[in-house]
Amino acid sequence: MVTSLPPPALMIPPRVDLDDGDDPSTLVRGTPEWLRRAGLVRGALEAHGCVAVGCRRRVQPEQRERMLVAMAELFALPAETKRRTGDADGPYKAFGVLLPYMERRDSAACQLEAFAVLNACSGDGVEARAFVARAWPDGNDRFLETLTSTAGEMTRLARVILAMVIDSYGVAHRSDEIVGTADANFRMLRYCKDSLGTSPPDEHEQPAVGLAAHVDGSYLTVLFQNNVDGFELRTRKGSEWARVRPAGSDSVLVVAGQALVAWSNGRVLAPLHRVAVGGREDRLSCGVFLQPSKNHVVDVPPELVTADAPRRFRPFAYEDYLRFKHAAGNGEDVLSRFAGM
Repeated sequence: MVTSLPPPALMIPPRVDLDDGDDPSTLVRGTPEWLRRAGLVRGALEAHGCVAVGCRRRVQPEQRERMLVAMAELFALPAETKRRTGDADGPYKAFGVLLPYMERRDSAACQLEAFAVLNACSGDGVEARAFVARAWPDGNDRFLETLTSTAGEMTRLARVILAMVIDSYGVAHRSDEIVGTADANFRMLRYCKDSLGTSPPDEHEQPAVGLAAHVDGSYLTVLFQNNVDGFELRTRKGSEWARVRPAGSDSVLVVAGQALVAWSNGRVLAPLHRVAVGGREDRLSCGVFLQPSKNHVVDVPPELVTADAPRRFRPFAYEDYLRFKHAAGNGEDVLSRFAGM
C-alpha cells in the first residue's frame, strides 16, 4: 500500500520588490538602495532557499498570460510531435528532451511533460527557431515571438537577481565572470493530474507527486505558473514539507541551486523541493534556470573563504557535476558527495 501525501504546511516566502512604480532609475546597481534590497534577497536565499521577487514592470502580467496560452498550445500537440520536438542534441541534452514521468499514490496519478530551450533569446535565436520548427514544420511565428520575448525578459531578470546576490557579498568585481558567462535554460512544464479522466472526482483524493523531490543544479531558478499551486519544499531547519504560496501576477518565485551553494561556500541554501498536484486542472509553469556554462569551473571566491568559514567545496567543471548528478540522483547531499571537502 502506497502512503498518501500528508497535507503540507503553508509557506509564504519573503518578498523583495524590484519595481518602484514606472521609474527604473529608483533601483540602480551600486546605490545604497540596490545594496539594501540585494541584502534582503541574499538573506532570504540563505534562510529559506527561495524568495518572491516583485517585478511587474520587468515581466508584465500580459506577457505571462501569452506564455501560458502558448504553452497550452504546445502541450496539446500529438504525442509523436512532442517526442520529435524534445529529441534534440545539445550541450544539455539531459535537460532538453521530453521528460515523461508518472507516479501513482493511491488513486492519484500525475504526468509531467517538460521542454527546455537553451539560450532561447540569445544571438540570432537559432535554438528557439529550431525548437519551433520541430514542433511546427510549417512555422508558428506567434509562438516563436512569445517564447523568445518571455525567455528574454525572465533571463534579464534572473541575471539582475544573481548580480544582486554577488554584490551583497561584497565581490561585485567578480560579477562578470559569473553573470556574464551563465547559460539560460528556459523550461516549460505541464503537470497533468489524472489526465485521462477515467476516475470520478473524489474530495478525499490525495495530491499526486508530479515532480519527485530534488535540488536544482543551477545558480538560480526563476519561475511563474498558472493558478494551480503545488510547489513544496523543505526548509533549512525543518523535516516537514511546506506548500509555497504561488507568486502573484506581479512577482516570480526564485529558488537557489547548488551551483550558487558551491560559489557561496555553503552560505546559500538549495532547498529540496517537489511538485504535488491535486484536482483536474493542469498545472503549467515555466522558468529560467540560470546555470554555469558546461565548461565553466565553479569555485568559491577567495573573499568568501575565511578562518571562520573554511573552504567547503573543491573547484569543479560544471559539466562534470551534471554528469554526477544525473547518475547519482538529486538528493540534498549530491553536491557534498561530488565536491565536498
